[in-house]
Amino acid sequence: MKAEPREDHTYIEQYDDHIIVYDRGPTSWGAFVEDLPTCVAVGGTFEECERLIKEGIMVYLDELHHQGSAAS
Repeated sequence: MKAEPREDHTYIEQYDDHIIVYDRGPTSWGAFVEDLPTCVAVGGTFEECERLIKEGIMVYLDELHHQGSAAS
């Protein structure tokens, strides 16, 4: 699902099993993932922010996988 704009300058996007919330500030974009604490990104453009948050999700999930493997 592509990011959908809302009146309050936020955009919501379904990415795999995760919801990404984008917020447009005065000079940059920010994003966070509702179900992945600390998974955030900031970029100068929407496209940069989108790329960074999706990379962040992959890194976050990869780290969780490695931690689970190490605990086994």
